[in-house]
Amino acid sequence: MSLLLNLRHLEAALEVRRLGSISRTTEVVHLSQSAITQGLHKLERILEFDLFERSHSGLVATEMGHIFLIRAEKALVLLKNIDSVLARQSDTKTRGPIHRSLTTTQLRALMTVVEHGSYSVAARRLQLAQPTVHRAVHDAERICGYKFFAKSPSGIEASWHAKQVARHIALFFYELSQGLEEVEEHLGRMTGRLRIGCLPLARTQMVPRTAISLLDEFPEARVSIVDGPYNEHLVRD
Repeated sequence: MSLLLNLRHLEAALEVRRLGSISRTTEVVHLSQSAITQGLHKLERILEFDLFERSHSGLVATEMGHIFLIRAEKALVLLKNIDSVLARQSDTKTRGPIHRSLTTTQLRALMTVVEHGSYSVAARRLQLAQPTVHRAVHDAERICGYKFFAKSPSGIEASWHAKQVARHIALFFYELSQGLEEVEEHLGRMTGRLRIGCLPLARTQMVPRTAISLLDEFPEARVSIVDGPYNEHLVRD
């Protein structure tokens, strides 16, 4: 499932959950009632479940909506840290929150280029054309007011600011993905990811049998086994 959600629509959904009304939410997010309604429909279409149900008192989050929006709220808090990383005394009074001006496409492009140190590799990972990734990163740089990458003998090198921003972006997307996994678990479908680190001798019987038992019970789970010396596991991500 794509996590390219519209950030303004996501913020609107959180305010609707808090206020219980689309009309009251308009005053907070500065969107019209029709824009908020359409935004909620788009979010629900992407997520493939209803976030809200109407009641006599207004809009109330569904069980799945409540589960996901708790994580979404945490995700946006993490994303707001971008503003503190990029804060500059010269213009903090004249520009609005940076995170509200970025799109999830720009966020994902920037994060992936920092991770791989290459526009071409990032484009392949994102399944986008390389010029699209270039443009997304360039637009992110313009919005943030920083040059995030410099040419190096091996390709491109990310600046300190780029690495810090990418870290917060990664945490943002992680929280959203956790929200989706918790919704799946609520529905009785275990679709999470499990990475098992084991010593070389443990992978012959004990770990494979355990992994097979888990997959028998939760066939949609993703399991990966990484074997290696003990000290090597201590430094793995």
